[in-house]
Amino acid sequence: MVASLLNIVTSPFQVARFTDLTWFTSGRMFLNNYGFFAMVLFGAIYYIVPRLVGAQHWNPALIRWHFILAAGGIALTVIPLVFGGLLQGFQLNNPNVPFLDTVKTTLAVTGMTTLGELLFLAAHAAFVINVVRVANRYYEAKAAAAYAAATADLFQAGAKS
Repeated sequence: MVASLLNIVTSPFQVARFTDLTWFTSGRMFLNNYGFFAMVLFGAIYYIVPRLVGAQHWNPALIRWHFILAAGGIALTVIPLVFGGLLQGFQLNNPNVPFLDTVKTTLAVTGMTTLGELLFLAAHAAFVINVVRVANRYYEAKAAAAYAAATADLFQAGAKS
């Protein structure tokens, strides 16, 4: 909803001349792509995979941490990009502000987004750990069943003699 509102509010030319070709556009696109699409995909994976493997193997604490860290990463990425882009747009449209001052202003924006990206790294690490745990348990059960089927004749033959 927030991404859609940003798209609607910034579409008129009077507003777009301050927001287009700035960090604002990157923040809005990031909110559309990661804040909505990627988070929906993660939710779908958490819903579908247990049904594929036939059991619930997710660690709820890791799911919670994945969501919290990803939401924090979205906030620490989108908010600085949006506000920094607005500031950048106003500075670029002001002929009295030197371009180098505009560039210096955007350095703080990129520093904040780096913190957001570090939160994404931690969130994705929690996701990968969770997926590896599920795959390990699934294939461990499959391997045990295959081993039991392969050695059933050996143990039955030993019991008969």
